[in-house]
Amino acid sequence: MADDGEWTVEENTAVEPPVAENDELFREACAFEGAAVVAIVEGSSSHGGKDGADGGGGDPVAKTMEIMLDDGVLLTVELDSGEKRLNELGYRQDLQRDLNAFELFAVSLTGVGVFLGVVPYYDYAFASGGPAMAVWFWWVTAFFAHCIALSLAEIASSLPTAGSLYFWAAALAKPKYRPLAAWITGWLEFLGASIGTGGVALGGVGLLADIILLATGGASGNGYMMPEPVQFACCVFIVLVCALVNLFPIKMVGRVLLIGMIIQVLAGVVVIITLPLVAPTLQPASWVFGHLDFNTSNTNLPSNGYAVLVGLLMSQYALYSFDTGAHASEEAKRSDVTTPIAMVGALMLVSFLEWGVVVVLTFCIQDEASLLDTGNVAGGKPVIQILWTVFHGRYGNAAGVYVFVCLFFSSFFFCTVTLVFAAARVGYALARDKGLPFSFLWRRINKRKVPVNALMCTVGIAIVALLPLLGGSTAYFAVTGMATVGWFGAYGVPIFFRILQHDGDFVPGPFYLRNYFGKFGSKCVHILALLYVVYTMVVFMLPTEYPIDSENFNYSPIGLAICVGFFLLWWIVDARRWFKGPKIVRDEDADPTRPGGMAKLFE
Repeated sequence: MADDGEWTVEENTAVEPPVAENDELFREACAFEGAAVVAIVEGSSSHGGKDGADGGGGDPVAKTMEIMLDDGVLLTVELDSGEKRLNELGYRQDLQRDLNAFELFAVSLTGVGVFLGVVPYYDYAFASGGPAMAVWFWWVTAFFAHCIALSLAEIASSLPTAGSLYFWAAALAKPKYRPLAAWITGWLEFLGASIGTGGVALGGVGLLADIILLATGGASGNGYMMPEPVQFACCVFIVLVCALVNLFPIKMVGRVLLIGMIIQVLAGVVVIITLPLVAPTLQPASWVFGHLDFNTSNTNLPSNGYAVLVGLLMSQYALYSFDTGAHASEEAKRSDVTTPIAMVGALMLVSFLEWGVVVVLTFCIQDEASLLDTGNVAGGKPVIQILWTVFHGRYGNAAGVYVFVCLFFSSFFFCTVTLVFAAARVGYALARDKGLPFSFLWRRINKRKVPVNALMCTVGIAIVALLPLLGGSTAYFAVTGMATVGWFGAYGVPIFFRILQHDGDFVPGPFYLRNYFGKFGSKCVHILALLYVVYTMVVFMLPTEYPIDSENFNYSPIGLAICVGFFLLWWIVDARRWFKGPKIVRDEDADPTRPGGMAKLFE
């Protein structure tokens, strides 16, 4: 394609067209050169057969279309492998496929966020087991999180659709269970992402409240504590702003998230380098890396083992939602290759970067005794208290604290943008298959190829999920707990059916775990991933403080039970009679009879 946007074609030459174009564009392109198309014949496919003998598909860009012109010239046009795979699965290209590999990576990374775990949950790790708990147990979670990422990445490479987990569950399940598997996964994923949108926005508002509190004297100086109704209004505003960002064409959204990724990565590096240089004193390395203190007498937790479960919540909340890039599969170039790279790569980068932030914060603790005291200047929030003591101890003011908190806020903001993006795509995919109430409304897309109605539905659910905030400050952990459990539940369904599936029935994409870990090793990855999913779902519904009262009670199970009860009751009463899961929407060049096509998957 020429720089001015016009097509150029040469005889007997393979050309790579813009992504997401169909036969009509090829005809127009050739007509531009003065030749008419008389025949279009599909060529080779990069995805292998069911036996995976080609090691997962071979060259991912080797998908071609042969175009016969009226003058006898045969042109070979290379097609985008992700779009071609989508056509093989029976779906036409409705969304705009404009994201490049870096922008897709940004979608995954901003979905995880660099500061989303350490800022709100650092006190859980430190109070439960001391500095060594915060530092070393991080990698326990990271190991299992990478098992999930690898397991899902393999599936994403084979089935690159916007429905992601929802579609994967249906494709991998046995015919008898496909409708129910798709129904449960789609709803868990949609509600998890939508509710998570509100939870992350609330975390960002909490940081803004911290800035105001410090600027007005702090908790120990009768500073201004932002009341819950004001926090709710701020959350709604942030969610609406993030929704507006998502109304732009996908290319612009991708660039916004790319900027967000750069800001977060640089912010993490700045914190890691700057904070130790500013800190008046540093804790000894022996204390940071070697002091493990299960002080259950202070936390009132029932046992040391239970303290470990609570302490791991920081890293568990930090290292998930990396699959947001998979929701952009229908809008990314070569998504069968770039999606698994984005998912695993983003998780790996955040794992190291945020762990570095945890280590630095622990080194820079100035007063361990007052770190978790609710009467300190930060109101018992340890990360803010660490920043305060560092900058106030060095410079006598809190200017640096405000800068760092703003950097933290960027992570929450861009993550909210990404979650709105992801949830809207899940809602669109589910509505496309008539899985939502009033699906005819939510599946519509605008002229910019944006599922705007599904986006508005996502925003509405996020705002409703925030309503409990009006009744008390415990809403944050309840909302984030519901989102985490729901999202992890959606992870578990396709992984479960992937374990049960015979390898001969799986059509591998370019990223195939057996190529890296062998048959036994790849099966172990899937099993470890599923075990971690189940464990996480249980832990996020347990009490985190004792004795239990109305202020610290974990309301996540109640909220989740209401949501799950709704869509399961709907299934039992009505949906099981008509919902069949993903439907085929054929395009001119869609061929569901090809290897791995929907006609084969859902025969």
